[in-house]
Amino acid sequence: MEKTKSAAVQEANIQYFCNWYGETTLEEYKTLKIIRGVNQYDKIVLAVWMGKQKDAFHRYSYRSEEDREKALNELKSREDSRQAYREKRKAERKAFIPEFEIGDIFVGSWGYEQTNVNAYQVVGRKGLHFAIVRPIKQAVVEGSEGHDCCNVKPIKDSFHSEELFNVKVGQYGIKINSCITASKWDGESSFYNSWYY
Repeated sequence: MEKTKSAAVQEANIQYFCNWYGETTLEEYKTLKIIRGVNQYDKIVLAVWMGKQKDAFHRYSYRSEEDREKALNELKSREDSRQAYREKRKAERKAFIPEFEIGDIFVGSWGYEQTNVNAYQVVGRKGLHFAIVRPIKQAVVEGSEGHDCCNVKPIKDSFHSEELFNVKVGQYGIKINSCITASKWDGESSFYNSWYY
């Protein structure tokens, strides 16, 4: 299997480090690549890479081997915690079953120089995790109007497009595209909407 560019660069950087410090040892611990060595000033050194990182995220010299091992044990402990958290989150995502029904509304706001609001109503479902949603209109909240802005609320069953989106319902809502992530609406909240052009 051909190496990725970042893996090749990482390997070259590790090799350079080993050549520079002469007598070194390489240890792999979970996603960490650990190099112990002694530099040209007889200082005890440690360099650690994580995953596919090109450069060492930890590169220090120590007064004694005990100090170096203490620092390394802390790094390993952090890696243990990070891996445990990732496994826990993976298990939670796998076990997650979203609660949504036909008629539920999801709302998302997005934009750079202005804030756009999009609302989607669930019109069907496919299995436990997938919903079919359709864009709906929003109404201006009376009294919220300002200079090029207002608050809006979704209008249930007021579809403004025939377009349907088949989306996965996750822990944080639904993702329509790279710009729009929408959360389940509580039925009461209004959303800030602005326009400048």
